[in-house]
Amino acid sequence: MENKFYVTTPIYYINDSPHVGHAYATIAADVSARFHRQRGDKTFFLTGTDENSQKTVQAAEKQNKEVEKYADEQAEAWKQTWKKLNISNDAFIRTTDPAHKKVVEEFFNKVLETGDIYKGKYEGLYCVGHEAFITESDLVDGLCPDHKTKPEKLVEDNYFFKLSQYQDQLLKHYDSHPDFISPEFRKHEIVNFVKSGLNDISVTRESIQWGIPAPNDPKHVIYVWFDPVPKTFGRLICILLVKIS
Repeated sequence: MENKFYVTTPIYYINDSPHVGHAYATIAADVSARFHRQRGDKTFFLTGTDENSQKTVQAAEKQNKEVEKYADEQAEAWKQTWKKLNISNDAFIRTTDPAHKKVVEEFFNKVLETGDIYKGKYEGLYCVGHEAFITESDLVDGLCPDHKTKPEKLVEDNYFFKLSQYQDQLLKHYDSHPDFISPEFRKHEIVNFVKSGLNDISVTRESIQWGIPAPNDPKHVIYVWFDPVPKTFGRLICILLVKIS
């Protein structure tokens, strides 16, 4: 049977230019891809740019540019950087690509059809640097400890994913399928996270206009962490694999 190998870099934010840290991750993925090609494995190597974020909007505003123009320029800069470094990626994804938008819409509709998305009101603290909501207990002297910035307090109507109802189902699945999560230390991390209690998560933002509109309600933009590209998405993917695979 033919061996297959897939590798992806992080899908990089474009609020700044590529730097040595991005090059390190990309070269590491490139080395891995080249090794598997030499072994004769069917290999697919992906990299790209994550453009559907508030960071992109803020970076464009700082340069007095339209967001779309800024995104196009930055994506090209990233492509040229990897070309200069002779990176052998098979594809370069942009989260503004029409094909990506189509997949996101299909993904959102699939979860919506299962009844796992509902509309509600969200009130919480939002850190633009993390592109994520954080809690009071995360703060140090009222600031995000990583970015040293004060989070925004948001109250808005959002759509939520019913994450909380899958806690027991997930734990049973992990127990009956010991190899479902690897490596082992990540399995312990995930299991402990689920055991600590799952909360429903916001999957859209009403106050942001840059991004992919929710197909059922275009006033809402699909939240960047629910946008299914290969990035740090493991916990949610584990849940969705159990539900809809």
